[in-house]
Amino acid sequence: MFTINWNNTMKSTLKTLGTAALGVLALSAAGTADAAVSLTGASLVWAEDSTTNPSSYADTLGGNGAWNIYVRPVGGAFVNSGDGASTAIDIPLSAGVNEFELWVHHESWGDNTVTNPGSYLNLFLGDRSGPAISARLSGGNTGNLTTLTTDQVALVPNVSSGALVAPSSQLSFTAPSGDIVTLNSMRISTGADTVSAFNANPTGVHQDTMFAVSVSVTPVPEPSTGLLGLLGASLLLFRRRR
Repeated sequence: MFTINWNNTMKSTLKTLGTAALGVLALSAAGTADAAVSLTGASLVWAEDSTTNPSSYADTLGGNGAWNIYVRPVGGAFVNSGDGASTAIDIPLSAGVNEFELWVHHESWGDNTVTNPGSYLNLFLGDRSGPAISARLSGGNTGNLTTLTTDQVALVPNVSSGALVAPSSQLSFTAPSGDIVTLNSMRISTGADTVSAFNANPTGVHQDTMFAVSVSVTPVPEPSTGLLGLLGASLLLFRRRR
């Protein structure tokens, strides 16, 4: 009689523990949906046939004499404006694919002639003093996406002070949180005047250049997720054996 009661009690306890463990596991896994990394800046280098002395820059620093980059999520509104503190960006990235448009107020950034080997993109993720991702297109402003290294351009501007630093030479970055951010694609095109009103001195004369970028974020599971999974599986297995 005692054995039967003990077995019934143990089975009930194990069932409760197993259900609870799986529930906590599901909540923990759901918690990984939000990545802990932000897009905090972008800079471009217009390298007219030069690897050491690029002729022009664009960035999200503002107030430093460079062209300004204005950013909006695809289907959304611009998140920055002006030529000062309001030019800076800090956009939390979501797990999965994030798509943005980076606009510069002049069509020359979309020039794909032989004297312009490419407008080179740098993305800043958290740390504004150095790029986390540096990319180029193999054909100038067309072609395959590849890394931007010092072989193409020695220095690029950061977005904390405008200081020139080395490109990151990578398309994928592991954030301090453990989240992995990867630049999937970049496309450069010119279009109608879109961002002149955001500039300190709007002209409305030129077309604009648009950089369409796709960034994916792979969040790292919570440390507890694996342990909870093991606990839940062990409890369920023990239930079956009883």
